[in-house]
Amino acid sequence: MTAPFVDDEEAAEANLSFFGNGLAYGLVDRDYRELIVEVRHFPLAPGDSALVVMVTVGPSALPRVVTTARIRVAAVPDSFWPTSWRSADTTFIVRPTYPRDVEMLRKALLESPAVAAYLR
Repeated sequence: MTAPFVDDEEAAEANLSFFGNGLAYGLVDRDYRELIVEVRHFPLAPGDSALVVMVTVGPSALPRVVTTARIRVAAVPDSFWPTSWRSADTTFIVRPTYPRDVEMLRKALLESPAVAAYLR
């Protein structure tokens, strides 16, 4: 998984999911065991912390600097995560709404000094 991919189709052929926003792109394998951002590979393993990947894009858009940090999973409140349940033939899904969701995530992210510095 070292080759850069041009689009979602090429990524899918390699059993990867492609994501991005126009400035930075990444890939995640379908088993969620590895994340690739700007050709850097990050293993993903269940644990008590979450990987935060930060991409700094300079004025010329290149080179991009990738840094990482970890935050405690417990720092993100349970109410941040969507909940769902079934009743008869109907599935109900409840998600926190904007801006409440953003505020909960921001608070958890600021627990990491590296992330706090990046967000400033």
